[in-house]
Amino acid sequence: MKCEHGKLPGSCKCFEPRIIVSVEDAEKVLQSGRATWDEWAQCSSIFANVGRLEDSSECIVKAIEEIQTPNLGDPNLVALVGRYVGFQADEYLSSGSPNRWLKHLSQKLMNIQRKELLRKHYRFSSFLDAHIAETLILATDNSKYGRVSLAARLRNPKFVPIPKSYRYGELQKRSLSIRWGKPEVALPILNQVLAHEPHDVHALNTRAMVHIELGNLTDAELDAELAFKLAPENDATKNTLASVYIHGGFGIKAFNMLRPMLLKNYSVITFAFMYVSFSAMTENQRDSCRAWLEAQRPLLVPEVSERSQRAVILASIKILLNAGKFRDALQFLAELERESWGGNTQYWQKQILFAAKVAIPPVPLPTLEELIERPEDLYPNHSGPAAN
Repeated sequence: MKCEHGKLPGSCKCFEPRIIVSVEDAEKVLQSGRATWDEWAQCSSIFANVGRLEDSSECIVKAIEEIQTPNLGDPNLVALVGRYVGFQADEYLSSGSPNRWLKHLSQKLMNIQRKELLRKHYRFSSFLDAHIAETLILATDNSKYGRVSLAARLRNPKFVPIPKSYRYGELQKRSLSIRWGKPEVALPILNQVLAHEPHDVHALNTRAMVHIELGNLTDAELDAELAFKLAPENDATKNTLASVYIHGGFGIKAFNMLRPMLLKNYSVITFAFMYVSFSAMTENQRDSCRAWLEAQRPLLVPEVSERSQRAVILASIKILLNAGKFRDALQFLAELERESWGGNTQYWQKQILFAAKVAIPPVPLPTLEELIERPEDLYPNHSGPAAN
């Protein structure tokens, strides 16, 4: 991409990082028509935060066109296009049954696709193919599974960094988790499903996660505990309940619930959830639980315990980012022994800071170096980790 002076990156001041924190900053970028993909993503979040969804949508299209990657499963692409579809759905969500508004949405997406093809936005247009097909399928699927699948699609988009070493097939699997960012619409759909089948574990787990996204932690706990009672051996149910406890500030409760699960299968994800529970503990609780985990860690993958620890750390940060707990993710990264990370510390710091910048509303964070030097900058109004 050349700048307005016809020069390439590195040869002109136009390519120096821009400070984009206000609506005025975002307007200047939009007027210029030139930005990196992450700058467009920041502008999109700023516009969305003040209700300017049309401008926010335009920035998303530009961001997707600027991402230089051959993989349509890139998690940043996945999150951006999910947010875009959610914006387009806004005008139809009050127009009756899901079948009706899904048909309207699919027609609108087809019209948008034709328009963007004329603008030569080929990457973005290709992304809409799957969404158009899926909205049409969901519009005709009145089954319980179809409704729970729709509710899962309506959850908040997630920006989950994936190491560049992932294979294309693994990236493609991640593209199946595109979400539209409308948990308030997912809730009544799940309520209807559970009104007819109150003991459906999958629907209960999904509604618990929707309640978390809406801040209804009491209702989330009721759903997750009922699902756990109905399916106590189901790993997804245990992880859902652990998420509820962690969001509610009961880290030690989550840790103790997962302890027998870890001793049974020594799963990387279970280890990760137990590390994440530290974000909702007191310092004494954290020290005690960390010592117990460290004693168990060699049993995870004895022959490659260093690699297994790295996998646990990566999974833990992803879980925190999925939950929108950007401050805790950065705190977690800061507490690690940097010698064991090599160049990956900076990579994950960049991913955390980016996810916080493009959140709605954006979440200001210090850099990792600033946090290590001045820990009080992370929680300026609190004495320690809290829900964010």
